Amino acid sequence: LFPSHSLHQPSTSRYASQPIITHHQHDPLTITILPTSASILGGKGGFGTLLKGQSKQAGAKTTLDFGACRDLSGRRLRHVNDEIKLRKWREMQSKREKGEEVDEL
Repeated sequence: LFPSHSLHQPSTSRYASQPIITHHQHDPLTITILPTSASILGGKGGFGTLLKGQSKQAGAKTTLDFGACRDLSGRRLRHVNDEIKLRKWREMQSKREKGEEVDEL
């Protein structure tokens, strides 16, 4: 098109995703539209790596309570475990009502 020294380029942000509109220095009625692409400069996720490194340090707590996690169907494990406990309690309660011996664990 035109040599780069003959183009007037308005100042734009380096993260702009809008096209750059330039005017020819000798012919102000000639407009050139240059496409740009948005890109964010950065590394390989330093903050996540930092957190991962801190979790492996000596003295870090290991989680034993997974009740807030979810299973593959989306239910919280706390609710699933409570449902299992309730089912076992109902079975023992029905055995008590029948007069059978119940193992209390």
